[in-house]
Amino acid sequence: MATPITATPVLKGKEAADFLRMLLRDQDVKIPLKKLPNLEKVRKQIREDAIKNEK
Repeated sequence: MATPITATPVLKGKEAADFLRMLLRDQDVKIPLKKLPNLEKVRKQIREDAIKNEK
């Protein structure tokens, strides 16, 4: 039997202000991109497969 969905909590007062501050603080955090180690290997495999499928 399915469980009922509970109501979404509503923040008020200090909790709402703290949550908003946390969102505003975290929106400026920049996360650097990570280099994908196998990207060239995957590209090479895609090219090889495309060449095989052309014939």
